[in-house]
Amino acid sequence: MKFCENSVKLVNSNVEWTGEDYAWDIAFYIEKIARNGTQTQDRDNAMTRPIEFCRNAWNARPRHSSIFEFVDLTFQLNTSIAISRELIRHRLCSFNEKSTRYCDESNLEVILPYWWKDASAEMQHRWAEYMECAERFYQEDIKTGMKRQEARGALPLDAMTSVYIKANLVEWSHILRLRCDKAAHPDMRDLMNKVKMEIGRMCPWMEEAK
Repeated sequence: MKFCENSVKLVNSNVEWTGEDYAWDIAFYIEKIARNGTQTQDRDNAMTRPIEFCRNAWNARPRHSSIFEFVDLTFQLNTSIAISRELIRHRLCSFNEKSTRYCDESNLEVILPYWWKDASAEMQHRWAEYMECAERFYQEDIKTGMKRQEARGALPLDAMTSVYIKANLVEWSHILRLRCDKAAHPDMRDLMNKVKMEIGRMCPWMEEAK
């Protein structure tokens, strides 16, 4: 049994990293695409302040959303099965999740819930016991000859899963608005706030990522 916390890792973007300032690279890529419509790439001062360009386009009302759809960001999220079930409801994303049909969960990894740190020692002990019982039932089922896809019924919702999620900046903005809101589940907020920090570093013009 291993106790883990939500974790986030950027694994891919369709924008090439040309230097130390990846935010500038992304903004330059967006401005280049945007100026194709008006063929103004060679205008004086064009392409010299791409982050400012993106900030103005993002904050325009109505927002010039289409140019931001050209940037895809892919994250690997390690979180609980319960939280992954909420995430995969988003439509305009691509997902690939660890499959308990094929992966051996005999050495169970679980995500510590948000209430863990403030819980009494008794509550922490009871929760840990539940997790250990689930792990033991799974192990026993496998030993009796059950297939992994059959034994997985014993796995708790707090078991850790790994999810790759790809979305463009407009969809990430939508996800962050929903999932960082105070109405979202606290474990979801914890996970998405970590994504928010990563996106805010790369796309400082996005108000949703601040």
